[in-house]
Amino acid sequence: MLSLKSPEALPRPALRAKDRRGHRWIVIAAAVSVVAVLALLGAFLLGQATQREQSATITSLSQQGDQLYGDAKALERQVTDAGKTPVVSPTPISVPGPAGATGPKGDPGPPGADGESPPCLSEAAQCRGADGAPGKDGADGAAGTPGQPGADGAPGVPGAAGKPPASFTFTFAGVDYTCTRDGASPDDAATYSCLPS
Repeated sequence: MLSLKSPEALPRPALRAKDRRGHRWIVIAAAVSVVAVLALLGAFLLGQATQREQSATITSLSQQGDQLYGDAKALERQVTDAGKTPVVSPTPISVPGPAGATGPKGDPGPPGADGESPPCLSEAAQCRGADGAPGKDGADGAAGTPGQPGADGAPGVPGAAGKPPASFTFTFAGVDYTCTRDGASPDDAATYSCLPS
């Protein structure tokens, strides 16, 4: 096994591969730098060419304007010499020049005057308006869910004892009997007379 503690311990092919990788990154960085410089140079030259073209165009327009102005003045003199009055008087044609460079930044202006508080600020309302009229009542809300059933109530008071029946029937040994209450018997000890039906 080879020791990798120092570059000298690496085999020569590995060292050559490492050098090639380092050289490759150097070449790439140099190529990127060259491309950036060429791009900046191209932009500068293009700007210079555009400025020269604009200057040539302005110069040509200015010369054409001077020529037209001279022709118009000559025509005006011919009309005047003929004893006529020109309809219009030629004026020099001005051609705007290219925009100048931006000037330096101006000095800051003096501080502005302090603002004044409105007079209403010293009043009790402090510039607040009167309260508005009450709004309209809102719509009723949706019905709530039913509540839980209530607890059972306390037992009621026992009712009064009912009266014995006036008559009743029953069957004994296959014979039906009808019992009629005796009229003189009290309610708490009623007696009946029973006969076969």
